[in-house]
Amino acid sequence: MKKKPEHSRASGIMATKAIQSPVGQLSAFVSDGNLVALAFPANVASVTRQLERQGLKARKKFTDAKDESVLVEVARQLDLYFSGKLSHFHLPVRTGGTAFQEEIWKALREIPWGATTTYGDLARKLRRPGAARAIGMANARNPIAIIIPCHRVTGAGNKIKGFAGGSAAVRGLLAIERKPKGLP
Repeated sequence: MKKKPEHSRASGIMATKAIQSPVGQLSAFVSDGNLVALAFPANVASVTRQLERQGLKARKKFTDAKDESVLVEVARQLDLYFSGKLSHFHLPVRTGGTAFQEEIWKALREIPWGATTTYGDLARKLRRPGAARAIGMANARNPIAIIIPCHRVTGAGNKIKGFAGGSAAVRGLLAIERKPKGLP
């Protein structure tokens, strides 16, 4: 069986799970064995609407063992990340973005643990000078916060801008990443 490309749209029903974290409660959304969203409380409603436009309906009860196991794995890897023991996530994801958004989200995953870059620097790296604002918009539409590390991109002068979890969450995530790995 052919594996669906990461950017294809999810179909069917999604399972959800609330995950407690040092930067607030996160909501994970899984469909067809893929993580399709990881949201902060402030953007759960907009993420849910976005997923519903892709044809997904939330379910309260687990009926798909594969989705349940992915949710458990998301929680496990996030726990390792927050304890400084995991710097790269290994999860099945499906983002449902445009070709441009997918290009940006792929580039975000290449930003090293603990490092930051600016929208302008990312635009230059991608050979898209003048696309800093468009990159910012793609960053804002990232459905899988933390896993696709949009918190590692800042405005000019390293100013934190427009993160769905709020500036305190960005500072918290970057502080976690700046500690030596594996230490409390």
